[in-house]
Amino acid sequence: MPKIGNYGITEEQFEAYLERKQKFENFKASWKKNRLLILVLAFALPVALFSLLIKGRDTGFYAYATAFLVCALICLVYQCIEAFRAREFRNNPCETFIKALLAWEQSS
Repeated sequence: MPKIGNYGITEEQFEAYLERKQKFENFKASWKKNRLLILVLAFALPVALFSLLIKGRDTGFYAYATAFLVCALICLVYQCIEAFRAREFRNNPCETFIKALLAWEQSS
């Protein structure tokens, strides 16, 4: 069995790392769960506002274009936030220790 001390980490650091990783996984799961609702609201709001406030020939086109851009912006911001948070988990000694534990578990 791999020893935690061989990877340059303490048990407290490992516990804190696992808590941060769990929060990150919960963040990703909540986005997957609520993504459809968020995007539907982000799409419907500009369409409704344009329909109520602006009267013109191309109102529908502008409303749908704006709604599409808002949805794309929301997805882009989420992807940036996820990438920024995931950066912490790359090349981490705790990740190396977890991989060693999993490899040890499979071999035994």
